[in-house]
Amino acid sequence: MAMGMVTLPPPRRLEPRRCGGWWPRTAALVVALGEVGIGNTTAATAVLAALTGFTPAAVVGRGTGVDDAGLAAKAAAIADGLARLAEVVAAAAAAARGVLAAVGGVEVAALVGAIHQATCQRVAVLVDGVIVSVAALVAVRLEPAAEGCLFLATRSAEAGHGACVAALADAIWGAGRAPQPGAPAAALGMGLRPGKATGALLAVPLLRAAAAMDSEMATLDEALAAAEGGGDEEESVAK
Repeated sequence: MAMGMVTLPPPRRLEPRRCGGWWPRTAALVVALGEVGIGNTTAATAVLAALTGFTPAAVVGRGTGVDDAGLAAKAAAIADGLARLAEVVAAAAAAARGVLAAVGGVEVAALVGAIHQATCQRVAVLVDGVIVSVAALVAVRLEPAAEGCLFLATRSAEAGHGACVAALADAIWGAGRAPQPGAPAAALGMGLRPGKATGALLAVPLLRAAAAMDSEMATLDEALAAAEGGGDEEESVAK
């Protein structure tokens, strides 16, 4: 899709829900989303630039580790693609689906569809890295209820990830109204960028621990009542 952005006619309308047709056959409680491929950060950055108004140079990252010359060429390719499709992108400025169809890739559309499916199934989604974060931004722009299932797994080292998270916060709470000191916040801040859901998988134990604390840990009143009743000290901290 990265080359198609600058060499092929504008793609036909993508249907994220259809692209996300795959779903685990088991009763999943959480899905760790990631991607594998070359050029995916280019397409995702084009979508991000089109949706946020940032210049490609401001949000483009090194992806698989390109050098300075490669980074400049990548930014130029995205700028050329956005310029070639300027009318299409401008017409779709208020519609994330149109931007996705104009400059995005099928991999991003599939991730958007998976997030929408998770929303319907009330399944938690661990968002890994900049590409999945861009898909999450599109998903929330298309269906605001999607934000209820999203958990940011890691803060990526990619240049555009901070801008994407800020845009996601604006999409959820409204511009400038995100809870202080700033949300949403990623579970891990190690600057990962290998993709393939590695950050999301690392965050699974944290999500499990948070869920266990919320559902199994006693309230202060319950703990005090157990202590007054002579209950075992260890049992007093759990329901």
